[in-house]
Amino acid sequence: MAEAPLVVLDLNVIVSGILAERRGASTPPAQCLAAARSGALRLCLSPGMLTRLRQVLGYPKLGFDEESADALSREIAEWVRRDGWVPDPEAASASPKRRPLCPDPEDEAVLRIALSAGADFLVTGDAHLLRHLTPDGARRCTKAGLAILTSREMVLRR
Repeated sequence: MAEAPLVVLDLNVIVSGILAERRGASTPPAQCLAAARSGALRLCLSPGMLTRLRQVLGYPKLGFDEESADALSREIAEWVRRDGWVPDPEAASASPKRRPLCPDPEDEAVLRIALSAGADFLVTGDAHLLRHLTPDGARRCTKAGLAILTSREMVLRR
């Protein structure tokens, strides 16, 4: 049996999936989370992404109390430890000599994390990241053949 693909889920996909699951909806982001939970996808996140996720889950408008936000963050961290590879944050950061791949620093960091991890896919809803198109229309970062997909595209690939 082939190894499950190594995937970086952008935080917008993770948070959307968590919110959908809470409503009982089976949206593409929720399906991506379910695949990571089951091991059908190996989830890769950096320590900084996990810290930021916990921060976002603490926003009052999302409606999670501290205990729930902590529990969700810990659960996702366990999937990463079980299945994925958390790259060293320094390896993923852009050096001053490197030309940025994205105009937004947070998008740049997510893309660098996916590249340094050797991820098969970066799943995002971010327009800046989704603009990386090859001449045939496929979204790829030419380095290492990283495919950049929406959550819907990831679900259709499975």
